[in-house]
Amino acid sequence: MEPAPAVVKLAVRRPDWELPELHAGLQLAPADVLWENKRSTCGKCGRSRAHYCYDCLEPLVPFPHVDLPFRVSIVTHHEEKASKNTGVQVAILASGQVDLHSMSNVPRDVDPARCAVLFPSDDALEVSELEPDSIDRLFIIDSRWKKAGELVRSDVFKSMRAVKLRETRSAFWRFHTKGVTDEGVCTIEALYFFLNSLAKEGKLTDPRFAAPHAFDNLLWYFCYQHQVVAAAAQRRLEAAQQQAAAAGGSGGEGESKGGEAAVGAAGQNKKGGKRGKQQQQQQQQHQQQQEQQRKGQGSQQQVGREQERSAGQGQAQQQQQPEPQEQERQHEEAAAEPASSAPEQQAQGQAADSAAGPGDEQPAKRARV
Repeated sequence: MEPAPAVVKLAVRRPDWELPELHAGLQLAPADVLWENKRSTCGKCGRSRAHYCYDCLEPLVPFPHVDLPFRVSIVTHHEEKASKNTGVQVAILASGQVDLHSMSNVPRDVDPARCAVLFPSDDALEVSELEPDSIDRLFIIDSRWKKAGELVRSDVFKSMRAVKLRETRSAFWRFHTKGVTDEGVCTIEALYFFLNSLAKEGKLTDPRFAAPHAFDNLLWYFCYQHQVVAAAAQRRLEAAQQQAAAAGGSGGEGESKGGEAAVGAAGQNKKGGKRGKQQQQQQQQHQQQQEQQRKGQGSQQQVGREQERSAGQGQAQQQQQPEPQEQERQHEEAAAEPASSAPEQQAQGQAADSAAGPGDEQPAKRARV
């Protein structure tokens, strides 16, 4: 039996979850600098970081700048970690147009009629329902799904329009809550899909933003990280397959030897315990059958020896029997002699039995052994 295919578990809580494919058709700036420079030291805080400092919003390698059609405010729940926040990538790639806020620092000196909050509520508008160039500031809730609902219901967002995405597919390597897969994109994906929808629906009149692939580089860091995760997953998968193949090869070699070697190999293999028990039972049954056959053959040989001995004794008795004339003479002599007493006859019978007994009983005892 071939070993079961190895499965790489990317999420402990969701073992059935697999890494989604990266978005197709993207035209990105070269990312060689990301692959060459692994870690650097932030010039502001002095911490070791990879490619950018998520605390200081400081890039550590050259990056492609992205222009946005309006200002973006990313509101983060206080329990969210900046190291896992893809909104940090937006703030670096579109520097000067992106603000990161906690809920207590959301700007209130804004015109709610010119603002929108990106959230799929029941009364949220679709992109096709918006007026062209009607947004000056877009708010994005960067939080887990349950806590995002708390933030969007706060007073600061009640007077703003809620907008939603129609068709999305996340390629994020951290799985989202069950039941919200289509809408559960990460922050940087949400902004990318929303801007592309505005451009396709003709809601952005500036030619710079209506051009194809105008916002692809928003996913510059994101695509690099996705490829790193995919490569690590592939290495784990290949290692698991090699271990499974090695385990299957050692088991097959033990089976080919047969006998006690096969039983021993099966006993040592914990994963094939059931199979090893079956082989051991079959081996024991085979040994019992062989033992019974040996005993049967021995009994048949002993019976044959008894039959030969009996036949030999019969021939000897026939040879010792007198001729008919001699028998008549013996009878006549016996009739002329006086009759013996009963004790003498009994003694003679016991003597005869003792003389003939050992020779007659010995074959019977051998047959019972």
